[in-house]
This record gives sequence, C-alpha cells and structure tokens, in this order.
Amino acid sequence: MEGKNKKAEEDYKKAEELESKGQFFAASFYYKSSLEVYRDLGNSEIQKICKKKLTEMNKKAMCEFKQFKFKQKIPKEKLEKEMEELRELMNGDLAEILDRIGRCTSFTPKIKDAEATAKKTMPLSVFIATTVTLDDKGNIIKGSYDGSYAWKMNIYEISQGLISGLYLKTLMDGLVSSGKLNAKDLILEFEKKELISESDLKIIKRGIEAYLEKDYVSALHILIPKLEALFLNLSEKLGIDVIGLNREKEISTQTKTLSETHLDSPAFKNVWGEDLCEQLNFVLFRPLGYKLRHKVAHGEILFGECNYSSATLILFFYIMLLARIKRNTPK
Repeated sequence: MEGKNKKAEEDYKKAEELESKGQFFAASFYYKSSLEVYRDLGNSEIQKICKKKLTEMNKKAMCEFKQFKFKQKIPKEKLEKEMEELRELMNGDLAEILDRIGRCTSFTPKIKDAEATAKKTMPLSVFIATTVTLDDKGNIIKGSYDGSYAWKMNIYEISQGLISGLYLKTLMDGLVSSGKLNAKDLILEFEKKELISESDLKIIKRGIEAYLEKDYVSALHILIPKLEALFLNLSEKLGIDVIGLNREKEISTQTKTLSETHLDSPAFKNVWGEDLCEQLNFVLFRPLGYKLRHKVAHGEILFGECNYSSATLILFFYIMLLARIKRNTPK
C-alpha cells in the first residue's frame, strides 16, 4: 500500500512539474497514472483533483495532438453501378420500396470488412506512439487508448459515413422529391405491420413530420427513444429476454434499458446478426461512434449533430426493422 501511495505521489509531482513547463500532453499522462492508483486506493478527494487536472491538461494539449487522415476512393464504374441500383430501389409503390430498402444489406457496414481494412491500413504510429481520443471537453473517450481498436472504429466510421452521406441521402432525397414519401403514407405503412402500438405511432408520426419539415432537433429527440422501445419490443417477440430484474430486496421487474453490452451479447447477435448489432451500437452507443442515444438521453447532443444525415439514419432503422419482421397472424 505504501509503495502505491509513493508511486502516485511521485507521478503527481512529475505531472505538476511538466504542467509548470507548459508540457501539457506529457503532464496529462502522469496525472492519469496518479489517478489510476488513487482510484484503486479509494482516495476520493485526490481523485477529484486528478480528474480535474487530467481534463484540463487534455484541453490545453489539444494543439499538440496529431490527427490520422485516411481517404477512401470509390472507382467511378462501381459508383455508377451502385447509384443505378439505388434508383431501381425507388421503383414501385411505397410499400414495395420500403420493403426493398429495409431488406437491402448494403446499408449496413460489414464489421469484418472494417477489421480487414484496418489491419491493412493501420499507421505505424499506432504501434510506436501513445494514442488517445478526446471529446470537446478534454475527456478521454473509452477505448481510445487501444490504438488498433480506435483505428478499426475510424475505418468503420468511414463506411457508415459513405452509407449515410451518399446512399441513404440519395434514396431519401429521391423519395421525398418524387412525392412518394410523406408522413401520412409512411405511418400508414408502419401501421399495416401491426408491430407498433397506436399510442407509439402517434408519437413517431410527430417525429417523421419534424424530419420532413427539416426540424432535425425535434426529429431525433422523438425518434431515438421510440426506436429503442421498438427494437426491444421486436427483440422480445423474437425470443430475446428483455425483462430486467431490479437489484433490490423486494422483487420488481422492468423492461431492460438497451445498451452497448446488450448489442454485443450473443443473444442479440444470434437473432439480429453481428453487422446490424454493430451498426446500431455504433450509431446509438459506442463512445468512439456517433453515440446518439446516449447524447440525446443525457442532453449532450450538439445542435450541429442534429442534422439531416443523423435523422435520416434513424428513420432508416425504423424502415429496416419493420421490413425484416413479419407478424404471425392466427388462422
């Protein structure tokens, strides 16, 4: 115990020395090292100081950080072929279009492909330098110290960005401009599935109306919570245990709150598939992803993040989930 205390004190003093010299990047690592020990020792008072110092050093050191850059080129022939396939998806009535869009696997990134690309393109600096990703407040993002994992998430984000910014945008722009997509008809198609309650449909309709009116702040704050409820409801229908047992002396239960851990579990992956679970995880929960559900739930989402691309992606999830589930009607 004394050895740990001594190490923590030495690291803290070293951090203060580096801070006084303006070496904020190096100081942040010594504050972090000190914090790890004080956390294990249960010293809450010094933990508060270390946490504050760590984020302060990170913010001051941001100018010292180097950003990885990666370009992905799409051959012209491949792009033209994919755009032609998108146009074909928009043929027919709305019900047919929604079914084709929802069942098309091209709108979900392949996690194995991202892993393979990450291995091929991983910069040497990932192996020889310390890597970390910070948010705008100077907080260290969970998982970012693992350089290979952070790089994989970077590659995955590029794939998801291409899908959101090009493919889904092209689809939605085309459907709206052609008059095939409007709130009334879309809700009617959702209603025909008989998988969403009348009460929830009224709320979801407000979200879709906000989306079509380009009020993406309202659209995301309405559609994201209801998306979680829909996903859990459908998961239960597919045999996944979504009932949580509260950890209290008195027995009580409630529907589980969807999380990163659930989507990483075999129970969800075996039913929904690894790629879909990863996409939902990346968009809704992953610290190195968009984390939209967490940001909306905790009031951390920025105005700039409430945009067309994010709202379109959330609406796509509704279309996709409902297209892949068929309600059994008793004979």
